Amino acid sequence: MPRLEVRQVQNREEIDRIFDLLGKVFPEDRSFFQQRLDYDAAYDPETTWIALADGELAASVQLFPYRIHIGAAELLVGGIGSVAADPAYRGLGAVQAILAEMSLWMRSRGYDLSLLFTGIHPFYEKAGWETVEAPLYVLNAESVFMEDSRGTPYRISKFESGDLGEVMEICERYNRKNANTRVRTREYWEGLLKWTDSITECFWVARKGSEIVAYAIGGKEQAGKLGLLDCAYLDGEGEAVKPLLSMLAAGESVKQLEATIPEDGVLPETLRQLGSVQTADNSETMWKIMGFPAMLAKLAPELTNRIAALTGEELSALPERLLLRCGSERAVLVLEPSSVTVQTSPWGLVYDEEIKCTSAEFCAMLTQGIQAVKREALRNHAALQALFPGQRYAMWITERY
Repeated sequence: MPRLEVRQVQNREEIDRIFDLLGKVFPEDRSFFQQRLDYDAAYDPETTWIALADGELAASVQLFPYRIHIGAAELLVGGIGSVAADPAYRGLGAVQAILAEMSLWMRSRGYDLSLLFTGIHPFYEKAGWETVEAPLYVLNAESVFMEDSRGTPYRISKFESGDLGEVMEICERYNRKNANTRVRTREYWEGLLKWTDSITECFWVARKGSEIVAYAIGGKEQAGKLGLLDCAYLDGEGEAVKPLLSMLAAGESVKQLEATIPEDGVLPETLRQLGSVQTADNSETMWKIMGFPAMLAKLAPELTNRIAALTGEELSALPERLLLRCGSERAVLVLEPSSVTVQTSPWGLVYDEEIKCTSAEFCAMLTQGIQAVKREALRNHAALQALFPGQRYAMWITERY
């Protein structure tokens, strides 16, 4: 067996060798992966990891750091992508070795979660990631009649570069109410428009007078399927979404419009108004918790807001000290009328009640709400219902990496 060396890249030459490898093992060409990093203003070589077999590049994994909204809290997420192994070195466990070292590194750097998208779940389960399902809406585009915006106050047009400021404002105001949405900067948007230059081909905005009040972005049609990459609207302007989604579904070869969208009272209903809609379980998402107690401490202000909304009677039904165990990690939540505090200790804890959950169960209740957990004993637990009520879960494809 060759000697394996797992580490971060040290120079541009090694990064270029990674681009060559990615172009070799993926359908996309080398430039696709190079532009993704070159147009990322926040890129840091510390996030690019490789495994060398006797000095030769055997595998690589890219980490994409970003922050997500969970109510009033922000969590640091390490997105896993561009996972590649040279066919000549498969079977050495090179990718698994990288994932193990990256996990240690993320924990040391204060990451809360790690996320990846895959269709080969058993491979990543070995490294500690767990599947969390979410609903996928599928609109039969062939059942949709083109929604005419005439007779409405809205004018639909293609996105132009000068629209970015208004689009960013709509995105921030809308997604601030959703869970799991990315904290997006102008640099992120500008990099997105450069990296995915084709995104503007299916990027539509709705104007009311001279003001943009909503937007929708469609992906590339593949085998009749078109993904809704992103969509947002200003408060009170949900009606503007209907002609936008109709525009996306009206593509010449589009048979299905697919989307994982927030339960906001507008988007799911709009899809149903447009045509026949089915829902399916989207199981491509896998999460891993990097630091459970530290993450709970970051969530404490948001959990405090949720407890503060309870009546005195509802609060009295909850344990004062709740021990949460997630895998091998644990912490005590002290539930008081005006605050939720997190207590940890290397050894010895004081608590009134204990709850055990898997990482997948916790991530589901964190991002979607307790109703997304399949285990009935957890769904019916009063404390978890209070701490993790239903969320407007979003997983926009524009926020992927």
